[in-house]
Amino acid sequence: GSTTNWESAYKKWHMGVKPFNLAQARSYLDWLGMYALDEAENSVDVDCLEAVFKRSVLGLEGTQAHFSFKRMPVAEVVAARTEEAIAMDQLQEKLSACFKELSDFDHLPLTQKLNRHYEKQGGQLPSKISVSALKRLKEQPSAEQTYILQPLARPCWELSDETIGAAERGTVFHKILQHMVYRGAETFSESEALDIKEQLTAKGILSLALADAVPNKWVLGYMDTDMYKRIGKAKRIEKEYPFIIEKQIGTDKTLVQGIIDLYFEEADTVGGILVDFKTDYLKGKSEVTAAVERHREQLMLYAEAIERVEGVPPREIWLYFASVQLWKQVQ
Repeated sequence: GSTTNWESAYKKWHMGVKPFNLAQARSYLDWLGMYALDEAENSVDVDCLEAVFKRSVLGLEGTQAHFSFKRMPVAEVVAARTEEAIAMDQLQEKLSACFKELSDFDHLPLTQKLNRHYEKQGGQLPSKISVSALKRLKEQPSAEQTYILQPLARPCWELSDETIGAAERGTVFHKILQHMVYRGAETFSESEALDIKEQLTAKGILSLALADAVPNKWVLGYMDTDMYKRIGKAKRIEKEYPFIIEKQIGTDKTLVQGIIDLYFEEADTVGGILVDFKTDYLKGKSEVTAAVERHREQLMLYAEAIERVEGVPPREIWLYFASVQLWKQVQ
């Protein structure tokens, strides 16, 4: 903003920061002036005003303020605005010239290149695919059905008060274990599982509704086991271990990407332990064997990725089924 009557503006600003005065402001300059002069002395010195502004508003006394008050002749203001208008006119002329060049451009060769049909295009895998998508592809071989683009879902962290589905509950459980700090305690209580969720809500990592969606027994069942104690004593722990590997699928090559829930290495051993968390709904422990077979292909891909990245295959592979609080080793 600007003013042509400095003394008049100063008097208006010196009336103080009050709702009525703020409502009568004609520009942002009036607001800035009111705040800057809220505790100032009766002076119309521009240098004094700027010093007061630094101290009372920005707290930047002795440093360069983000805003400053300057006196400029009207002729300079008019010249600056004229130059700005000329610059905008010149920009508009350049844009118009570009649009004319585009209208004269021969699009046919470019269109032909973009629409070129490549050999084996119909049955070709994507250049990069996730482990989950690769698993679905084997279950449902039709490429047309598998790779229909779907809109991205809203992050589950925004669901808060809405009903939490199985997929969101699984994501929240993984988030809890991702932030878990492992320790070598011998026994655990339900209050400790609750404490972990409360810490994550206090840090803003989870909302209260999402934390409550995960049963405490899922977390306690994970902690109160020998496997948890093994992890706590590990010499190396990798949570959410990302990987990308090249893989031959039939006649095609593709990049397979994924995230391994947990990988850890114990002292004085060769090869680490691969762990995957599952939140499948199981009616009982009798359904665990069938669930392991459903996930075997995914685990074998994870094991291959570990071997290629680490140089040695995993020594053990484990699944933790949260719904029945059971660990299962995969052979």
